[in-house]
Amino acid sequence: MFRRNHAIFWLAAPAAEVAYIAAYQFLSAVLGPLAGVIPDVAIVGAAWVLGMRAAVAAAALAIVANALRYVDQGHSLMHATVTGVLIAGVSLAVAWAVNRLRADKERIERLTIFDRLTGLPRRDAFDERVQQLLGAGVAAHVALVDVVGLRLLNENFGHDVGDRVIREIAMRLGANFKTGVVGRIGSDEFAVLEPAVGADDIFAGRALDAFRAPFIVAGTLVSVDVCVGIARSPEHGETSAMLRSAAESAASSIRNVSVGWAAASPTHVRDTAARLRTLDELRQALERDELRLHYQPLLDVTSGTIVGFEALMRWQRDGALVPPAQFIPLAEKTGFIVPLTDWLVVEALRQTAEWASVGHAVAISINVGAKAIASSRLETVISKALADHGVPASQLTVELTETDVMTDRVQTSRALAGIKELGVRVSVDDFGTGYSSLGYLNELPLDEVKIDRSFVSRLTRDPQTSSIVRAAVDLSHALGLDVVAEGVEDEATLERLTLLGCDRAQGYFIARPMPADAVLPWLQQFVATPVMISAPIALDPTIPLEMRVPTAPTPDAKVATVLVVDDEHSLRVATHRILASLGHNVLHAATASEALRICSEHRGAIDLVVTDIFLTDWRGHELAGRLRQMQPDARFLFVSGDPKASDLVNGAPFLAKPFSKQQLIDRVGLVLAA
Repeated sequence: MFRRNHAIFWLAAPAAEVAYIAAYQFLSAVLGPLAGVIPDVAIVGAAWVLGMRAAVAAAALAIVANALRYVDQGHSLMHATVTGVLIAGVSLAVAWAVNRLRADKERIERLTIFDRLTGLPRRDAFDERVQQLLGAGVAAHVALVDVVGLRLLNENFGHDVGDRVIREIAMRLGANFKTGVVGRIGSDEFAVLEPAVGADDIFAGRALDAFRAPFIVAGTLVSVDVCVGIARSPEHGETSAMLRSAAESAASSIRNVSVGWAAASPTHVRDTAARLRTLDELRQALERDELRLHYQPLLDVTSGTIVGFEALMRWQRDGALVPPAQFIPLAEKTGFIVPLTDWLVVEALRQTAEWASVGHAVAISINVGAKAIASSRLETVISKALADHGVPASQLTVELTETDVMTDRVQTSRALAGIKELGVRVSVDDFGTGYSSLGYLNELPLDEVKIDRSFVSRLTRDPQTSSIVRAAVDLSHALGLDVVAEGVEDEATLERLTLLGCDRAQGYFIARPMPADAVLPWLQQFVATPVMISAPIALDPTIPLEMRVPTAPTPDAKVATVLVVDDEHSLRVATHRILASLGHNVLHAATASEALRICSEHRGAIDLVVTDIFLTDWRGHELAGRLRQMQPDARFLFVSGDPKASDLVNGAPFLAKPFSKQQLIDRVGLVLAA
């Protein structure tokens, strides 16, 4: 087929003008004065249909046509020619404006249909091509190509580099599927369409071949991973939307476990219909008040008291509880998790206020997903619910999984910072199951880490797991974070977590999740009992020697006023938190100068000073000399990351950094008892 700008088309208007000149006498006799409008209309029409080249050619001949018309009417040749030029010029100006309108219309249509960066069909245009193929009775093969790590590439090298990689991917896919249709249907997703004439593995292999050669990024060879989902008609659907959905599901099924390809499930059509029914029923459940919250207690392992509850969503449908695994992932995937989270926040805080009104002021933890965190309204919903129910912000903890944190670290950090400004605590759930580095713990505004049940369940059987948990606890404490273990199902595991320095625990051994009306009766029957360590655990070789003989708090233990002086913020906060959990009154300072000021305000009231030896302004032992003049009865415990620093304190109590929670507790107890 000829293109519109082919010569045969833009010569059509001048040819029509020549025909008009030849037939002018006849047309004039038939149409009268209207015959003179034909050349001018032809100019404008040529501009709209064929472009300005055809319009200019038509205008040149329109001058001749108009001149002949005016000479025929008795005007001189000069007058007829000038008049013809003026009329053709006006018509040409109108034609230029019309051509601009046409060009703008085409550009808008092209941007709607084709991707600006690659020139490939966008989602709607790709779907239309699939429907055309299906409408012709041809079986369709659809591949969904999910480019992994493209967002990270943009963050590290900039969007210009990312755009070049996207264009290169488009070129490679186009070269591998010359007879098919390649579309860009998302920021990091491409789609391929061909008639289904070959095997799935061959079709997927051609898509994967486009990524086997590395890409050149900033002069460096970079490999780009990809997940490919394959669907074909009629097995996986008979419409474009169904085939694309099946291919997306196939790609998603391997996204978090590997790269490569996967075919859609044979039951995808049936499963999709079931998910749609479930989603519709879930929407109705929210309107019909069928959602419930069950509450699982959080145990403080040091004091043995219940310090809070985690609110867990349940769906009561037709008198039975629907397992969360059957609707929470679906709600998260479709975005319906956002209104569910709004309901969760309001209901959890309402229930917390109700318990507080009868003398049980407990903390409450709620789980939120990535889409809920990304929602700009979550902070507003939390703020309003706290105010409406009169619950202190510090009693609420917002939990999100490690995987959700890493979905978009920058946006998540920004959203969490806004929530934390309200005074709400922030916790990362399922810690240890994600794919991120531990460095993000120090980057995000966190208060708490929850160790995943997959580690907790193996704690007493696997020495390596015990070492991993201990390292996670020590790291979290060094950053000033509390540590919660979930999935505690027996006494031995709880004892081991206590030895490793864990702060709180939850699990079936403590209590199963319970409906709201069962919480108060359970609390009235619960007896707070500090965790006592049995002998077999104390002999475990994975437990450090200094931690094998635990020191349980005694009723007559002295409550002291302790001043912590350390210029490392995270360690200062961690030390403060550990000592405060024992009931001590803790003050802290970042510099020696600040410590002197605090001591001058608390003369004779400070029992113990825990100070780093190498401060930014003074040495710790020099500070001790000044403080002894102000606090003659105060005792001192020196800490440092340099073991040789103990030589500077002449045999005074010393603790090397990094130290565990139990090491600090033991050493402080010895110093105070001396």
